[in-house]
Amino acid sequence: MTMADYIEELTKKRREKDVRKGRAEVHAEWRAWNERRLQAEARGEPFDESIPGAEESHDRQ
Repeated sequence: MTMADYIEELTKKRREKDVRKGRAEVHAEWRAWNERRLQAEARGEPFDESIPGAEESHDRQ
């Protein structure tokens, strides 16, 4: 294995780890948002909080 191959493999593993971490963070945001939504519904209160990431995708346009 050359040094370039080694670095490429490390980079690939790091990228995969970062993707998994990012997915876990997004999943946690959705779980928390949904919990707040369900609590508001149970109390009979309106829930007008945007879905997670809505502002982010609006900013990209």
